[in-house]
Amino acid sequence: MSWILNDLQKSIRENKDRLEGLASVSPFQAYAELSRIALEVGEKHNVRLQINFTSSGQAAEVDKYGSRNLSIIVDNSRKKFKHLKREDVLAKATQLFPQANIQPAFGYEGREGFRITMGKERIDVLAATIHLWCEITDETRMLLDWLFKEEYQILLENT
Repeated sequence: MSWILNDLQKSIRENKDRLEGLASVSPFQAYAELSRIALEVGEKHNVRLQINFTSSGQAAEVDKYGSRNLSIIVDNSRKKFKHLKREDVLAKATQLFPQANIQPAFGYEGREGFRITMGKERIDVLAATIHLWCEITDETRMLLDWLFKEEYQILLENT
């Protein structure tokens, strides 16, 4: 997954001047352009990427686009982990985020998932999607790469 994040961040850097101009005029236009970029990058890698602004002030922080508050939709129809046991996901999350509060979550409609809470930041890991409500750190990238390899069975692409 880190290769997809790298591609997203590269595309954002290539469009930085345009995004800054849009952000100074209209946060909505900046978000629309950012969403278009994320959609384009996601389609290239067979996932759906959605960048989220958790406050209107984040629209002006163009340098942080693609480095926090990201949703990754792999297969929205999945409810359960196919290749990993819940215990495996819990163990990996605990290894990477030893200070975090990690709880099973999203048990409605037979869905499996975990919420990893680190202070005011969190990562929601579901069988179908991952929501990063945090800065994307090296540990976050390691978790994503592990999930993409072991659960989603998507390996580094040479694109």
